[in-house]
Amino acid sequence: MKRRKTLERRRAFTGYTFILPWLIGLLMFFIVPICTSFSYALSHVSIVRGGVDIRFAGLLYFKNAFFSDEKFLPYLAESLKNLCVEVPIIIIYSLFIAVMLNAKFKGRGVMRSIFFLPLMLSSSVLLSIINDQSYSGSVSDTSSVFMVSSFSMSDILVQAGLPDKVVGYLTMVIDSIFNMTWQSGVQIILFLAALQSVPPALKEAADVEGATAWEYFWKIIIPMISPMILVNIVFTIIDNFTSYTNGVISYITSEAGNLHYSFSSAMTWIYFALISLILLIVVGLVSKKVFYMND
Repeated sequence: MKRRKTLERRRAFTGYTFILPWLIGLLMFFIVPICTSFSYALSHVSIVRGGVDIRFAGLLYFKNAFFSDEKFLPYLAESLKNLCVEVPIIIIYSLFIAVMLNAKFKGRGVMRSIFFLPLMLSSSVLLSIINDQSYSGSVSDTSSVFMVSSFSMSDILVQAGLPDKVVGYLTMVIDSIFNMTWQSGVQIILFLAALQSVPPALKEAADVEGATAWEYFWKIIIPMISPMILVNIVFTIIDNFTSYTNGVISYITSEAGNLHYSFSSAMTWIYFALISLILLIVVGLVSKKVFYMND
């Protein structure tokens, strides 16, 4: 028992060591802006000569976000709708691609580079080149191909007699294929790392027991990589909520740009509370199914 506690303490120490740089960065660079943002959300903020004038306003701007503003709640509902559609598809798609890339075949390195290309581009100066006006035509052309495909598909589905809600859902999925493929680079890498960490002895034991490939995948692979599934779900939710294409983020940014600091700060804290609540629910539900080999 004592030995187990010692091992748990070592693991805890290792974990804290890995997150120490993040904790230091949080204390040095984020605590003051976070506190300032919260004070702005509860105050009337106006620009005056030599700084800002802050007067306590209570929950006024929080009430305005819910009851007076005509854009915030629709943007929020659209964000939640996109979350419900995109997160499951990104997770399933990333796992499928990772399983394929983990197999042994000729040209595997080239295929991995192709699927990792969006991740490499998004972390470099090339991303600004892609977003430049000179390249906007090629990107929009690619998106328009998916749009045309979705319209054609929707006509077929309507003629097949499917309900309008089902047709709308499938059309939205098709329209999001390009963006979701671009957003799956990190998840594919994490899933691939998890798949490669599965002990080969488990495959040998499954073969001896006569397990099929399907049984091996669902009864061994999925439980073994379940911690990484949880990590990818959390990462994808946060990435979806904080994406520059998210309507809520764009609206908050535009309000801050118009010097509406109080209102934009209030919306930011409402959005943060919603994200935290969703993450708590998701982690609470999914973690019950997560298997940890060392437990």
